[in-house]
Amino acid sequence: MTVPAKRRVKLREVWTTLPIAWMLGRRDMKIKYKQSALGPLWLVLQPLAMLVAVTVAFSAITNVDTGDIPYVVFALAGLALWTYVQFTFAIAPNALPSNQLVVRRSPCPRIALVTGTLISVLPPLGVVLAASIGAAAITGHLPVQAVLVPAMVAWLLVFMWGVTLLAASLAARFRDVVAFAPLVVQAGIFLTPVAYPLNTSQQVSDILVFNPVSGLLEAWRWSLLGISPDMLAVYFGAGFTVVLVFFGWYVFGRMETRFADYV
Repeated sequence: MTVPAKRRVKLREVWTTLPIAWMLGRRDMKIKYKQSALGPLWLVLQPLAMLVAVTVAFSAITNVDTGDIPYVVFALAGLALWTYVQFTFAIAPNALPSNQLVVRRSPCPRIALVTGTLISVLPPLGVVLAASIGAAAITGHLPVQAVLVPAMVAWLLVFMWGVTLLAASLAARFRDVVAFAPLVVQAGIFLTPVAYPLNTSQQVSDILVFNPVSGLLEAWRWSLLGISPDMLAVYFGAGFTVVLVFFGWYVFGRMETRFADYV
């Protein structure tokens, strides 16, 4: 009986397989909007609908205090990040099962399927981020540290790469992850300070500071709007990102040799 190797994927394959990942990402983009009457307009309509919803819920009804920053600008900055988190997390568990023929019958590097998933949801991030920067500039709230926005985007990509590595690996073996992902996405927008400040109340802050996405959001809004961040949340988010990436890579590497059997 042939026993598969414990690990065969190499870290350098993340870079060497980028052309394949780009091709897969473009394929998924085209499939998403194929035979859609509005096509790429959904890149604008989906975030816009979410912005309207959170504005009505958190500004008009609960009257969230965002200081001298208009609520729409505050929420838009949070949605720029959350849109990418939401879209990526929603499809990450299907990165391998939805490509089962490729995984089973071709030598396509499996890490490219993970990277391709991140690439396929970049357009919504670009659209909402551009709108956030424009809104902040028009209202006079775009700070000098906005030059660090690329670093914030890089942090977001690394964080979601770790999430996708872990979610895709576990979903290949346990399909419960596919059903669990939508629940996380639905609850996440309320359990993450996307539409309200982290310091809304002490009780809320003490809990949500340990949500790793909170640290990302705090650094994100500091860069886009100049809002002083909760440094504990930022440090926790940064540390969690490092642990998540290493753990996700470990799990992916150990399970990769059996993906063809699982899917």
